[in-house]
Amino acid sequence: MTWRGPTLLALLLVVGVGGGFLASVLSAGQPAASGVPTPVVASSPSYPVDPEPELADDPDVAPLPVDLPMTTGRVGTRAFRHVVPVPEGWEATPSNANETKWRDPDNPPSWTYVLRVEQVGSDNLTVQRVIETRISDLDRDEEDFTPLARTSDSLTFSYVSEGHLRIGVIRWVRPSGGPFAEVEVAATGRAVDRPGLEALVADVSAGVRRA
Repeated sequence: MTWRGPTLLALLLVVGVGGGFLASVLSAGQPAASGVPTPVVASSPSYPVDPEPELADDPDVAPLPVDLPMTTGRVGTRAFRHVVPVPEGWEATPSNANETKWRDPDNPPSWTYVLRVEQVGSDNLTVQRVIETRISDLDRDEEDFTPLARTSDSLTFSYVSEGHLRIGVIRWVRPSGGPFAEVEVAATGRAVDRPGLEALVADVSAGVRRA
């Protein structure tokens, strides 16, 4: 009965040595672990990428000129009204008591360019505060909103609306010299209209005065 112990021990040793040899053979040629895990480079991006918006064709209309002849327009009511220079021959469409839009009647009704003037003095906001608020609102509400230029009293930006790339230019003026923005002058158009939009907003803003 005493031979079983040494025999069993010898058998276990043989099995252990053989298993170790087999493991070494199977691991031959495999790279050794470095001890510090490193990420594996993916063959293609593993994160979602938003596709570029597919843009619609704009009306085939000449770009907005930078030197339009101007005439006198008005915005507001008798109790509170401003006089502003506006492009000669453009038609005025009041949106409400404080806002009016002007368009070239020879253009298609949509997707060319438009001028908008609004009295905003009742908001009692500084120009800096108005710009910050407008950027936040545009970023939230408009598709692919991108600021293009900003000054102490103006903002130029792009966005996509119903598949059309649009350029917006806004300037806030204080004709009375007070601390708050009083009149908002804005023009919107196509990418080719940007020089004309910037010139139009500058010309209108320079001529705003209380009626």
